[in-house]
Amino acid sequence: KLLCSHIGTAIVNAELYTHTEEQRIQLEKQKDQINELNAKLQDQVEELNEISTHDQLTGLNNFGSFRDYITCRVEEVDRAKQPLMSVIICDIDHFKWFNDTYGHMAGNVCLKEVASRIQESSRPMDFTARYGGEEFVVVLPTCGLKEAFHVAERIRVAVSSEPIDIQIEKVKVTLSAGCAVYQLEESWQETVKRADKALYRAKERGRNRVEAEPEFQRE
Repeated sequence: KLLCSHIGTAIVNAELYTHTEEQRIQLEKQKDQINELNAKLQDQVEELNEISTHDQLTGLNNFGSFRDYITCRVEEVDRAKQPLMSVIICDIDHFKWFNDTYGHMAGNVCLKEVASRIQESSRPMDFTARYGGEEFVVVLPTCGLKEAFHVAERIRVAVSSEPIDIQIEKVKVTLSAGCAVYQLEESWQETVKRADKALYRAKERGRNRVEAEPEFQRE
């Protein structure tokens, strides 16, 4: 009886251990599955964030993320009473003619390449975005009008210096740009509007040039 009791207890313990071990293995599998699902979910969140904040063609920030960024920057600048921030508006010259001549696929290649050159010519701390169509915007924190003008000129030269390869041929492309510095307690729309006026002045004066609003003495 004693032997049977020991054997019975051993069998029960073995069954309990097996059951517990199976549960542990199952829990480990579930934990691995949860971790895998969490990783996939995080990837999807990052992908959705990229889609919602970036222009899908050029890879630059889109208008929505530009609006959010410059709104925050204006609040920070006003709070600190240090209005040093500038905006550059860039527009590809004769882009409608480019599309009509070479087609919209070539136009997309042009937009991507121009966007890349704008990004590379801007400072690391600058915020670059596709403003809409063939227009781009660069926000330059802690940057006055003179510095903004020089950055815009660097962008202009980068775009015009090398033709863009659209496979069937290489085409010279230029852009015009307008610069404006933020004035304390104005809206960002007002700053952009003045940069836009400078851009139109650059267009009127022959394109492939940079103008600033208000006008200042070039070096």
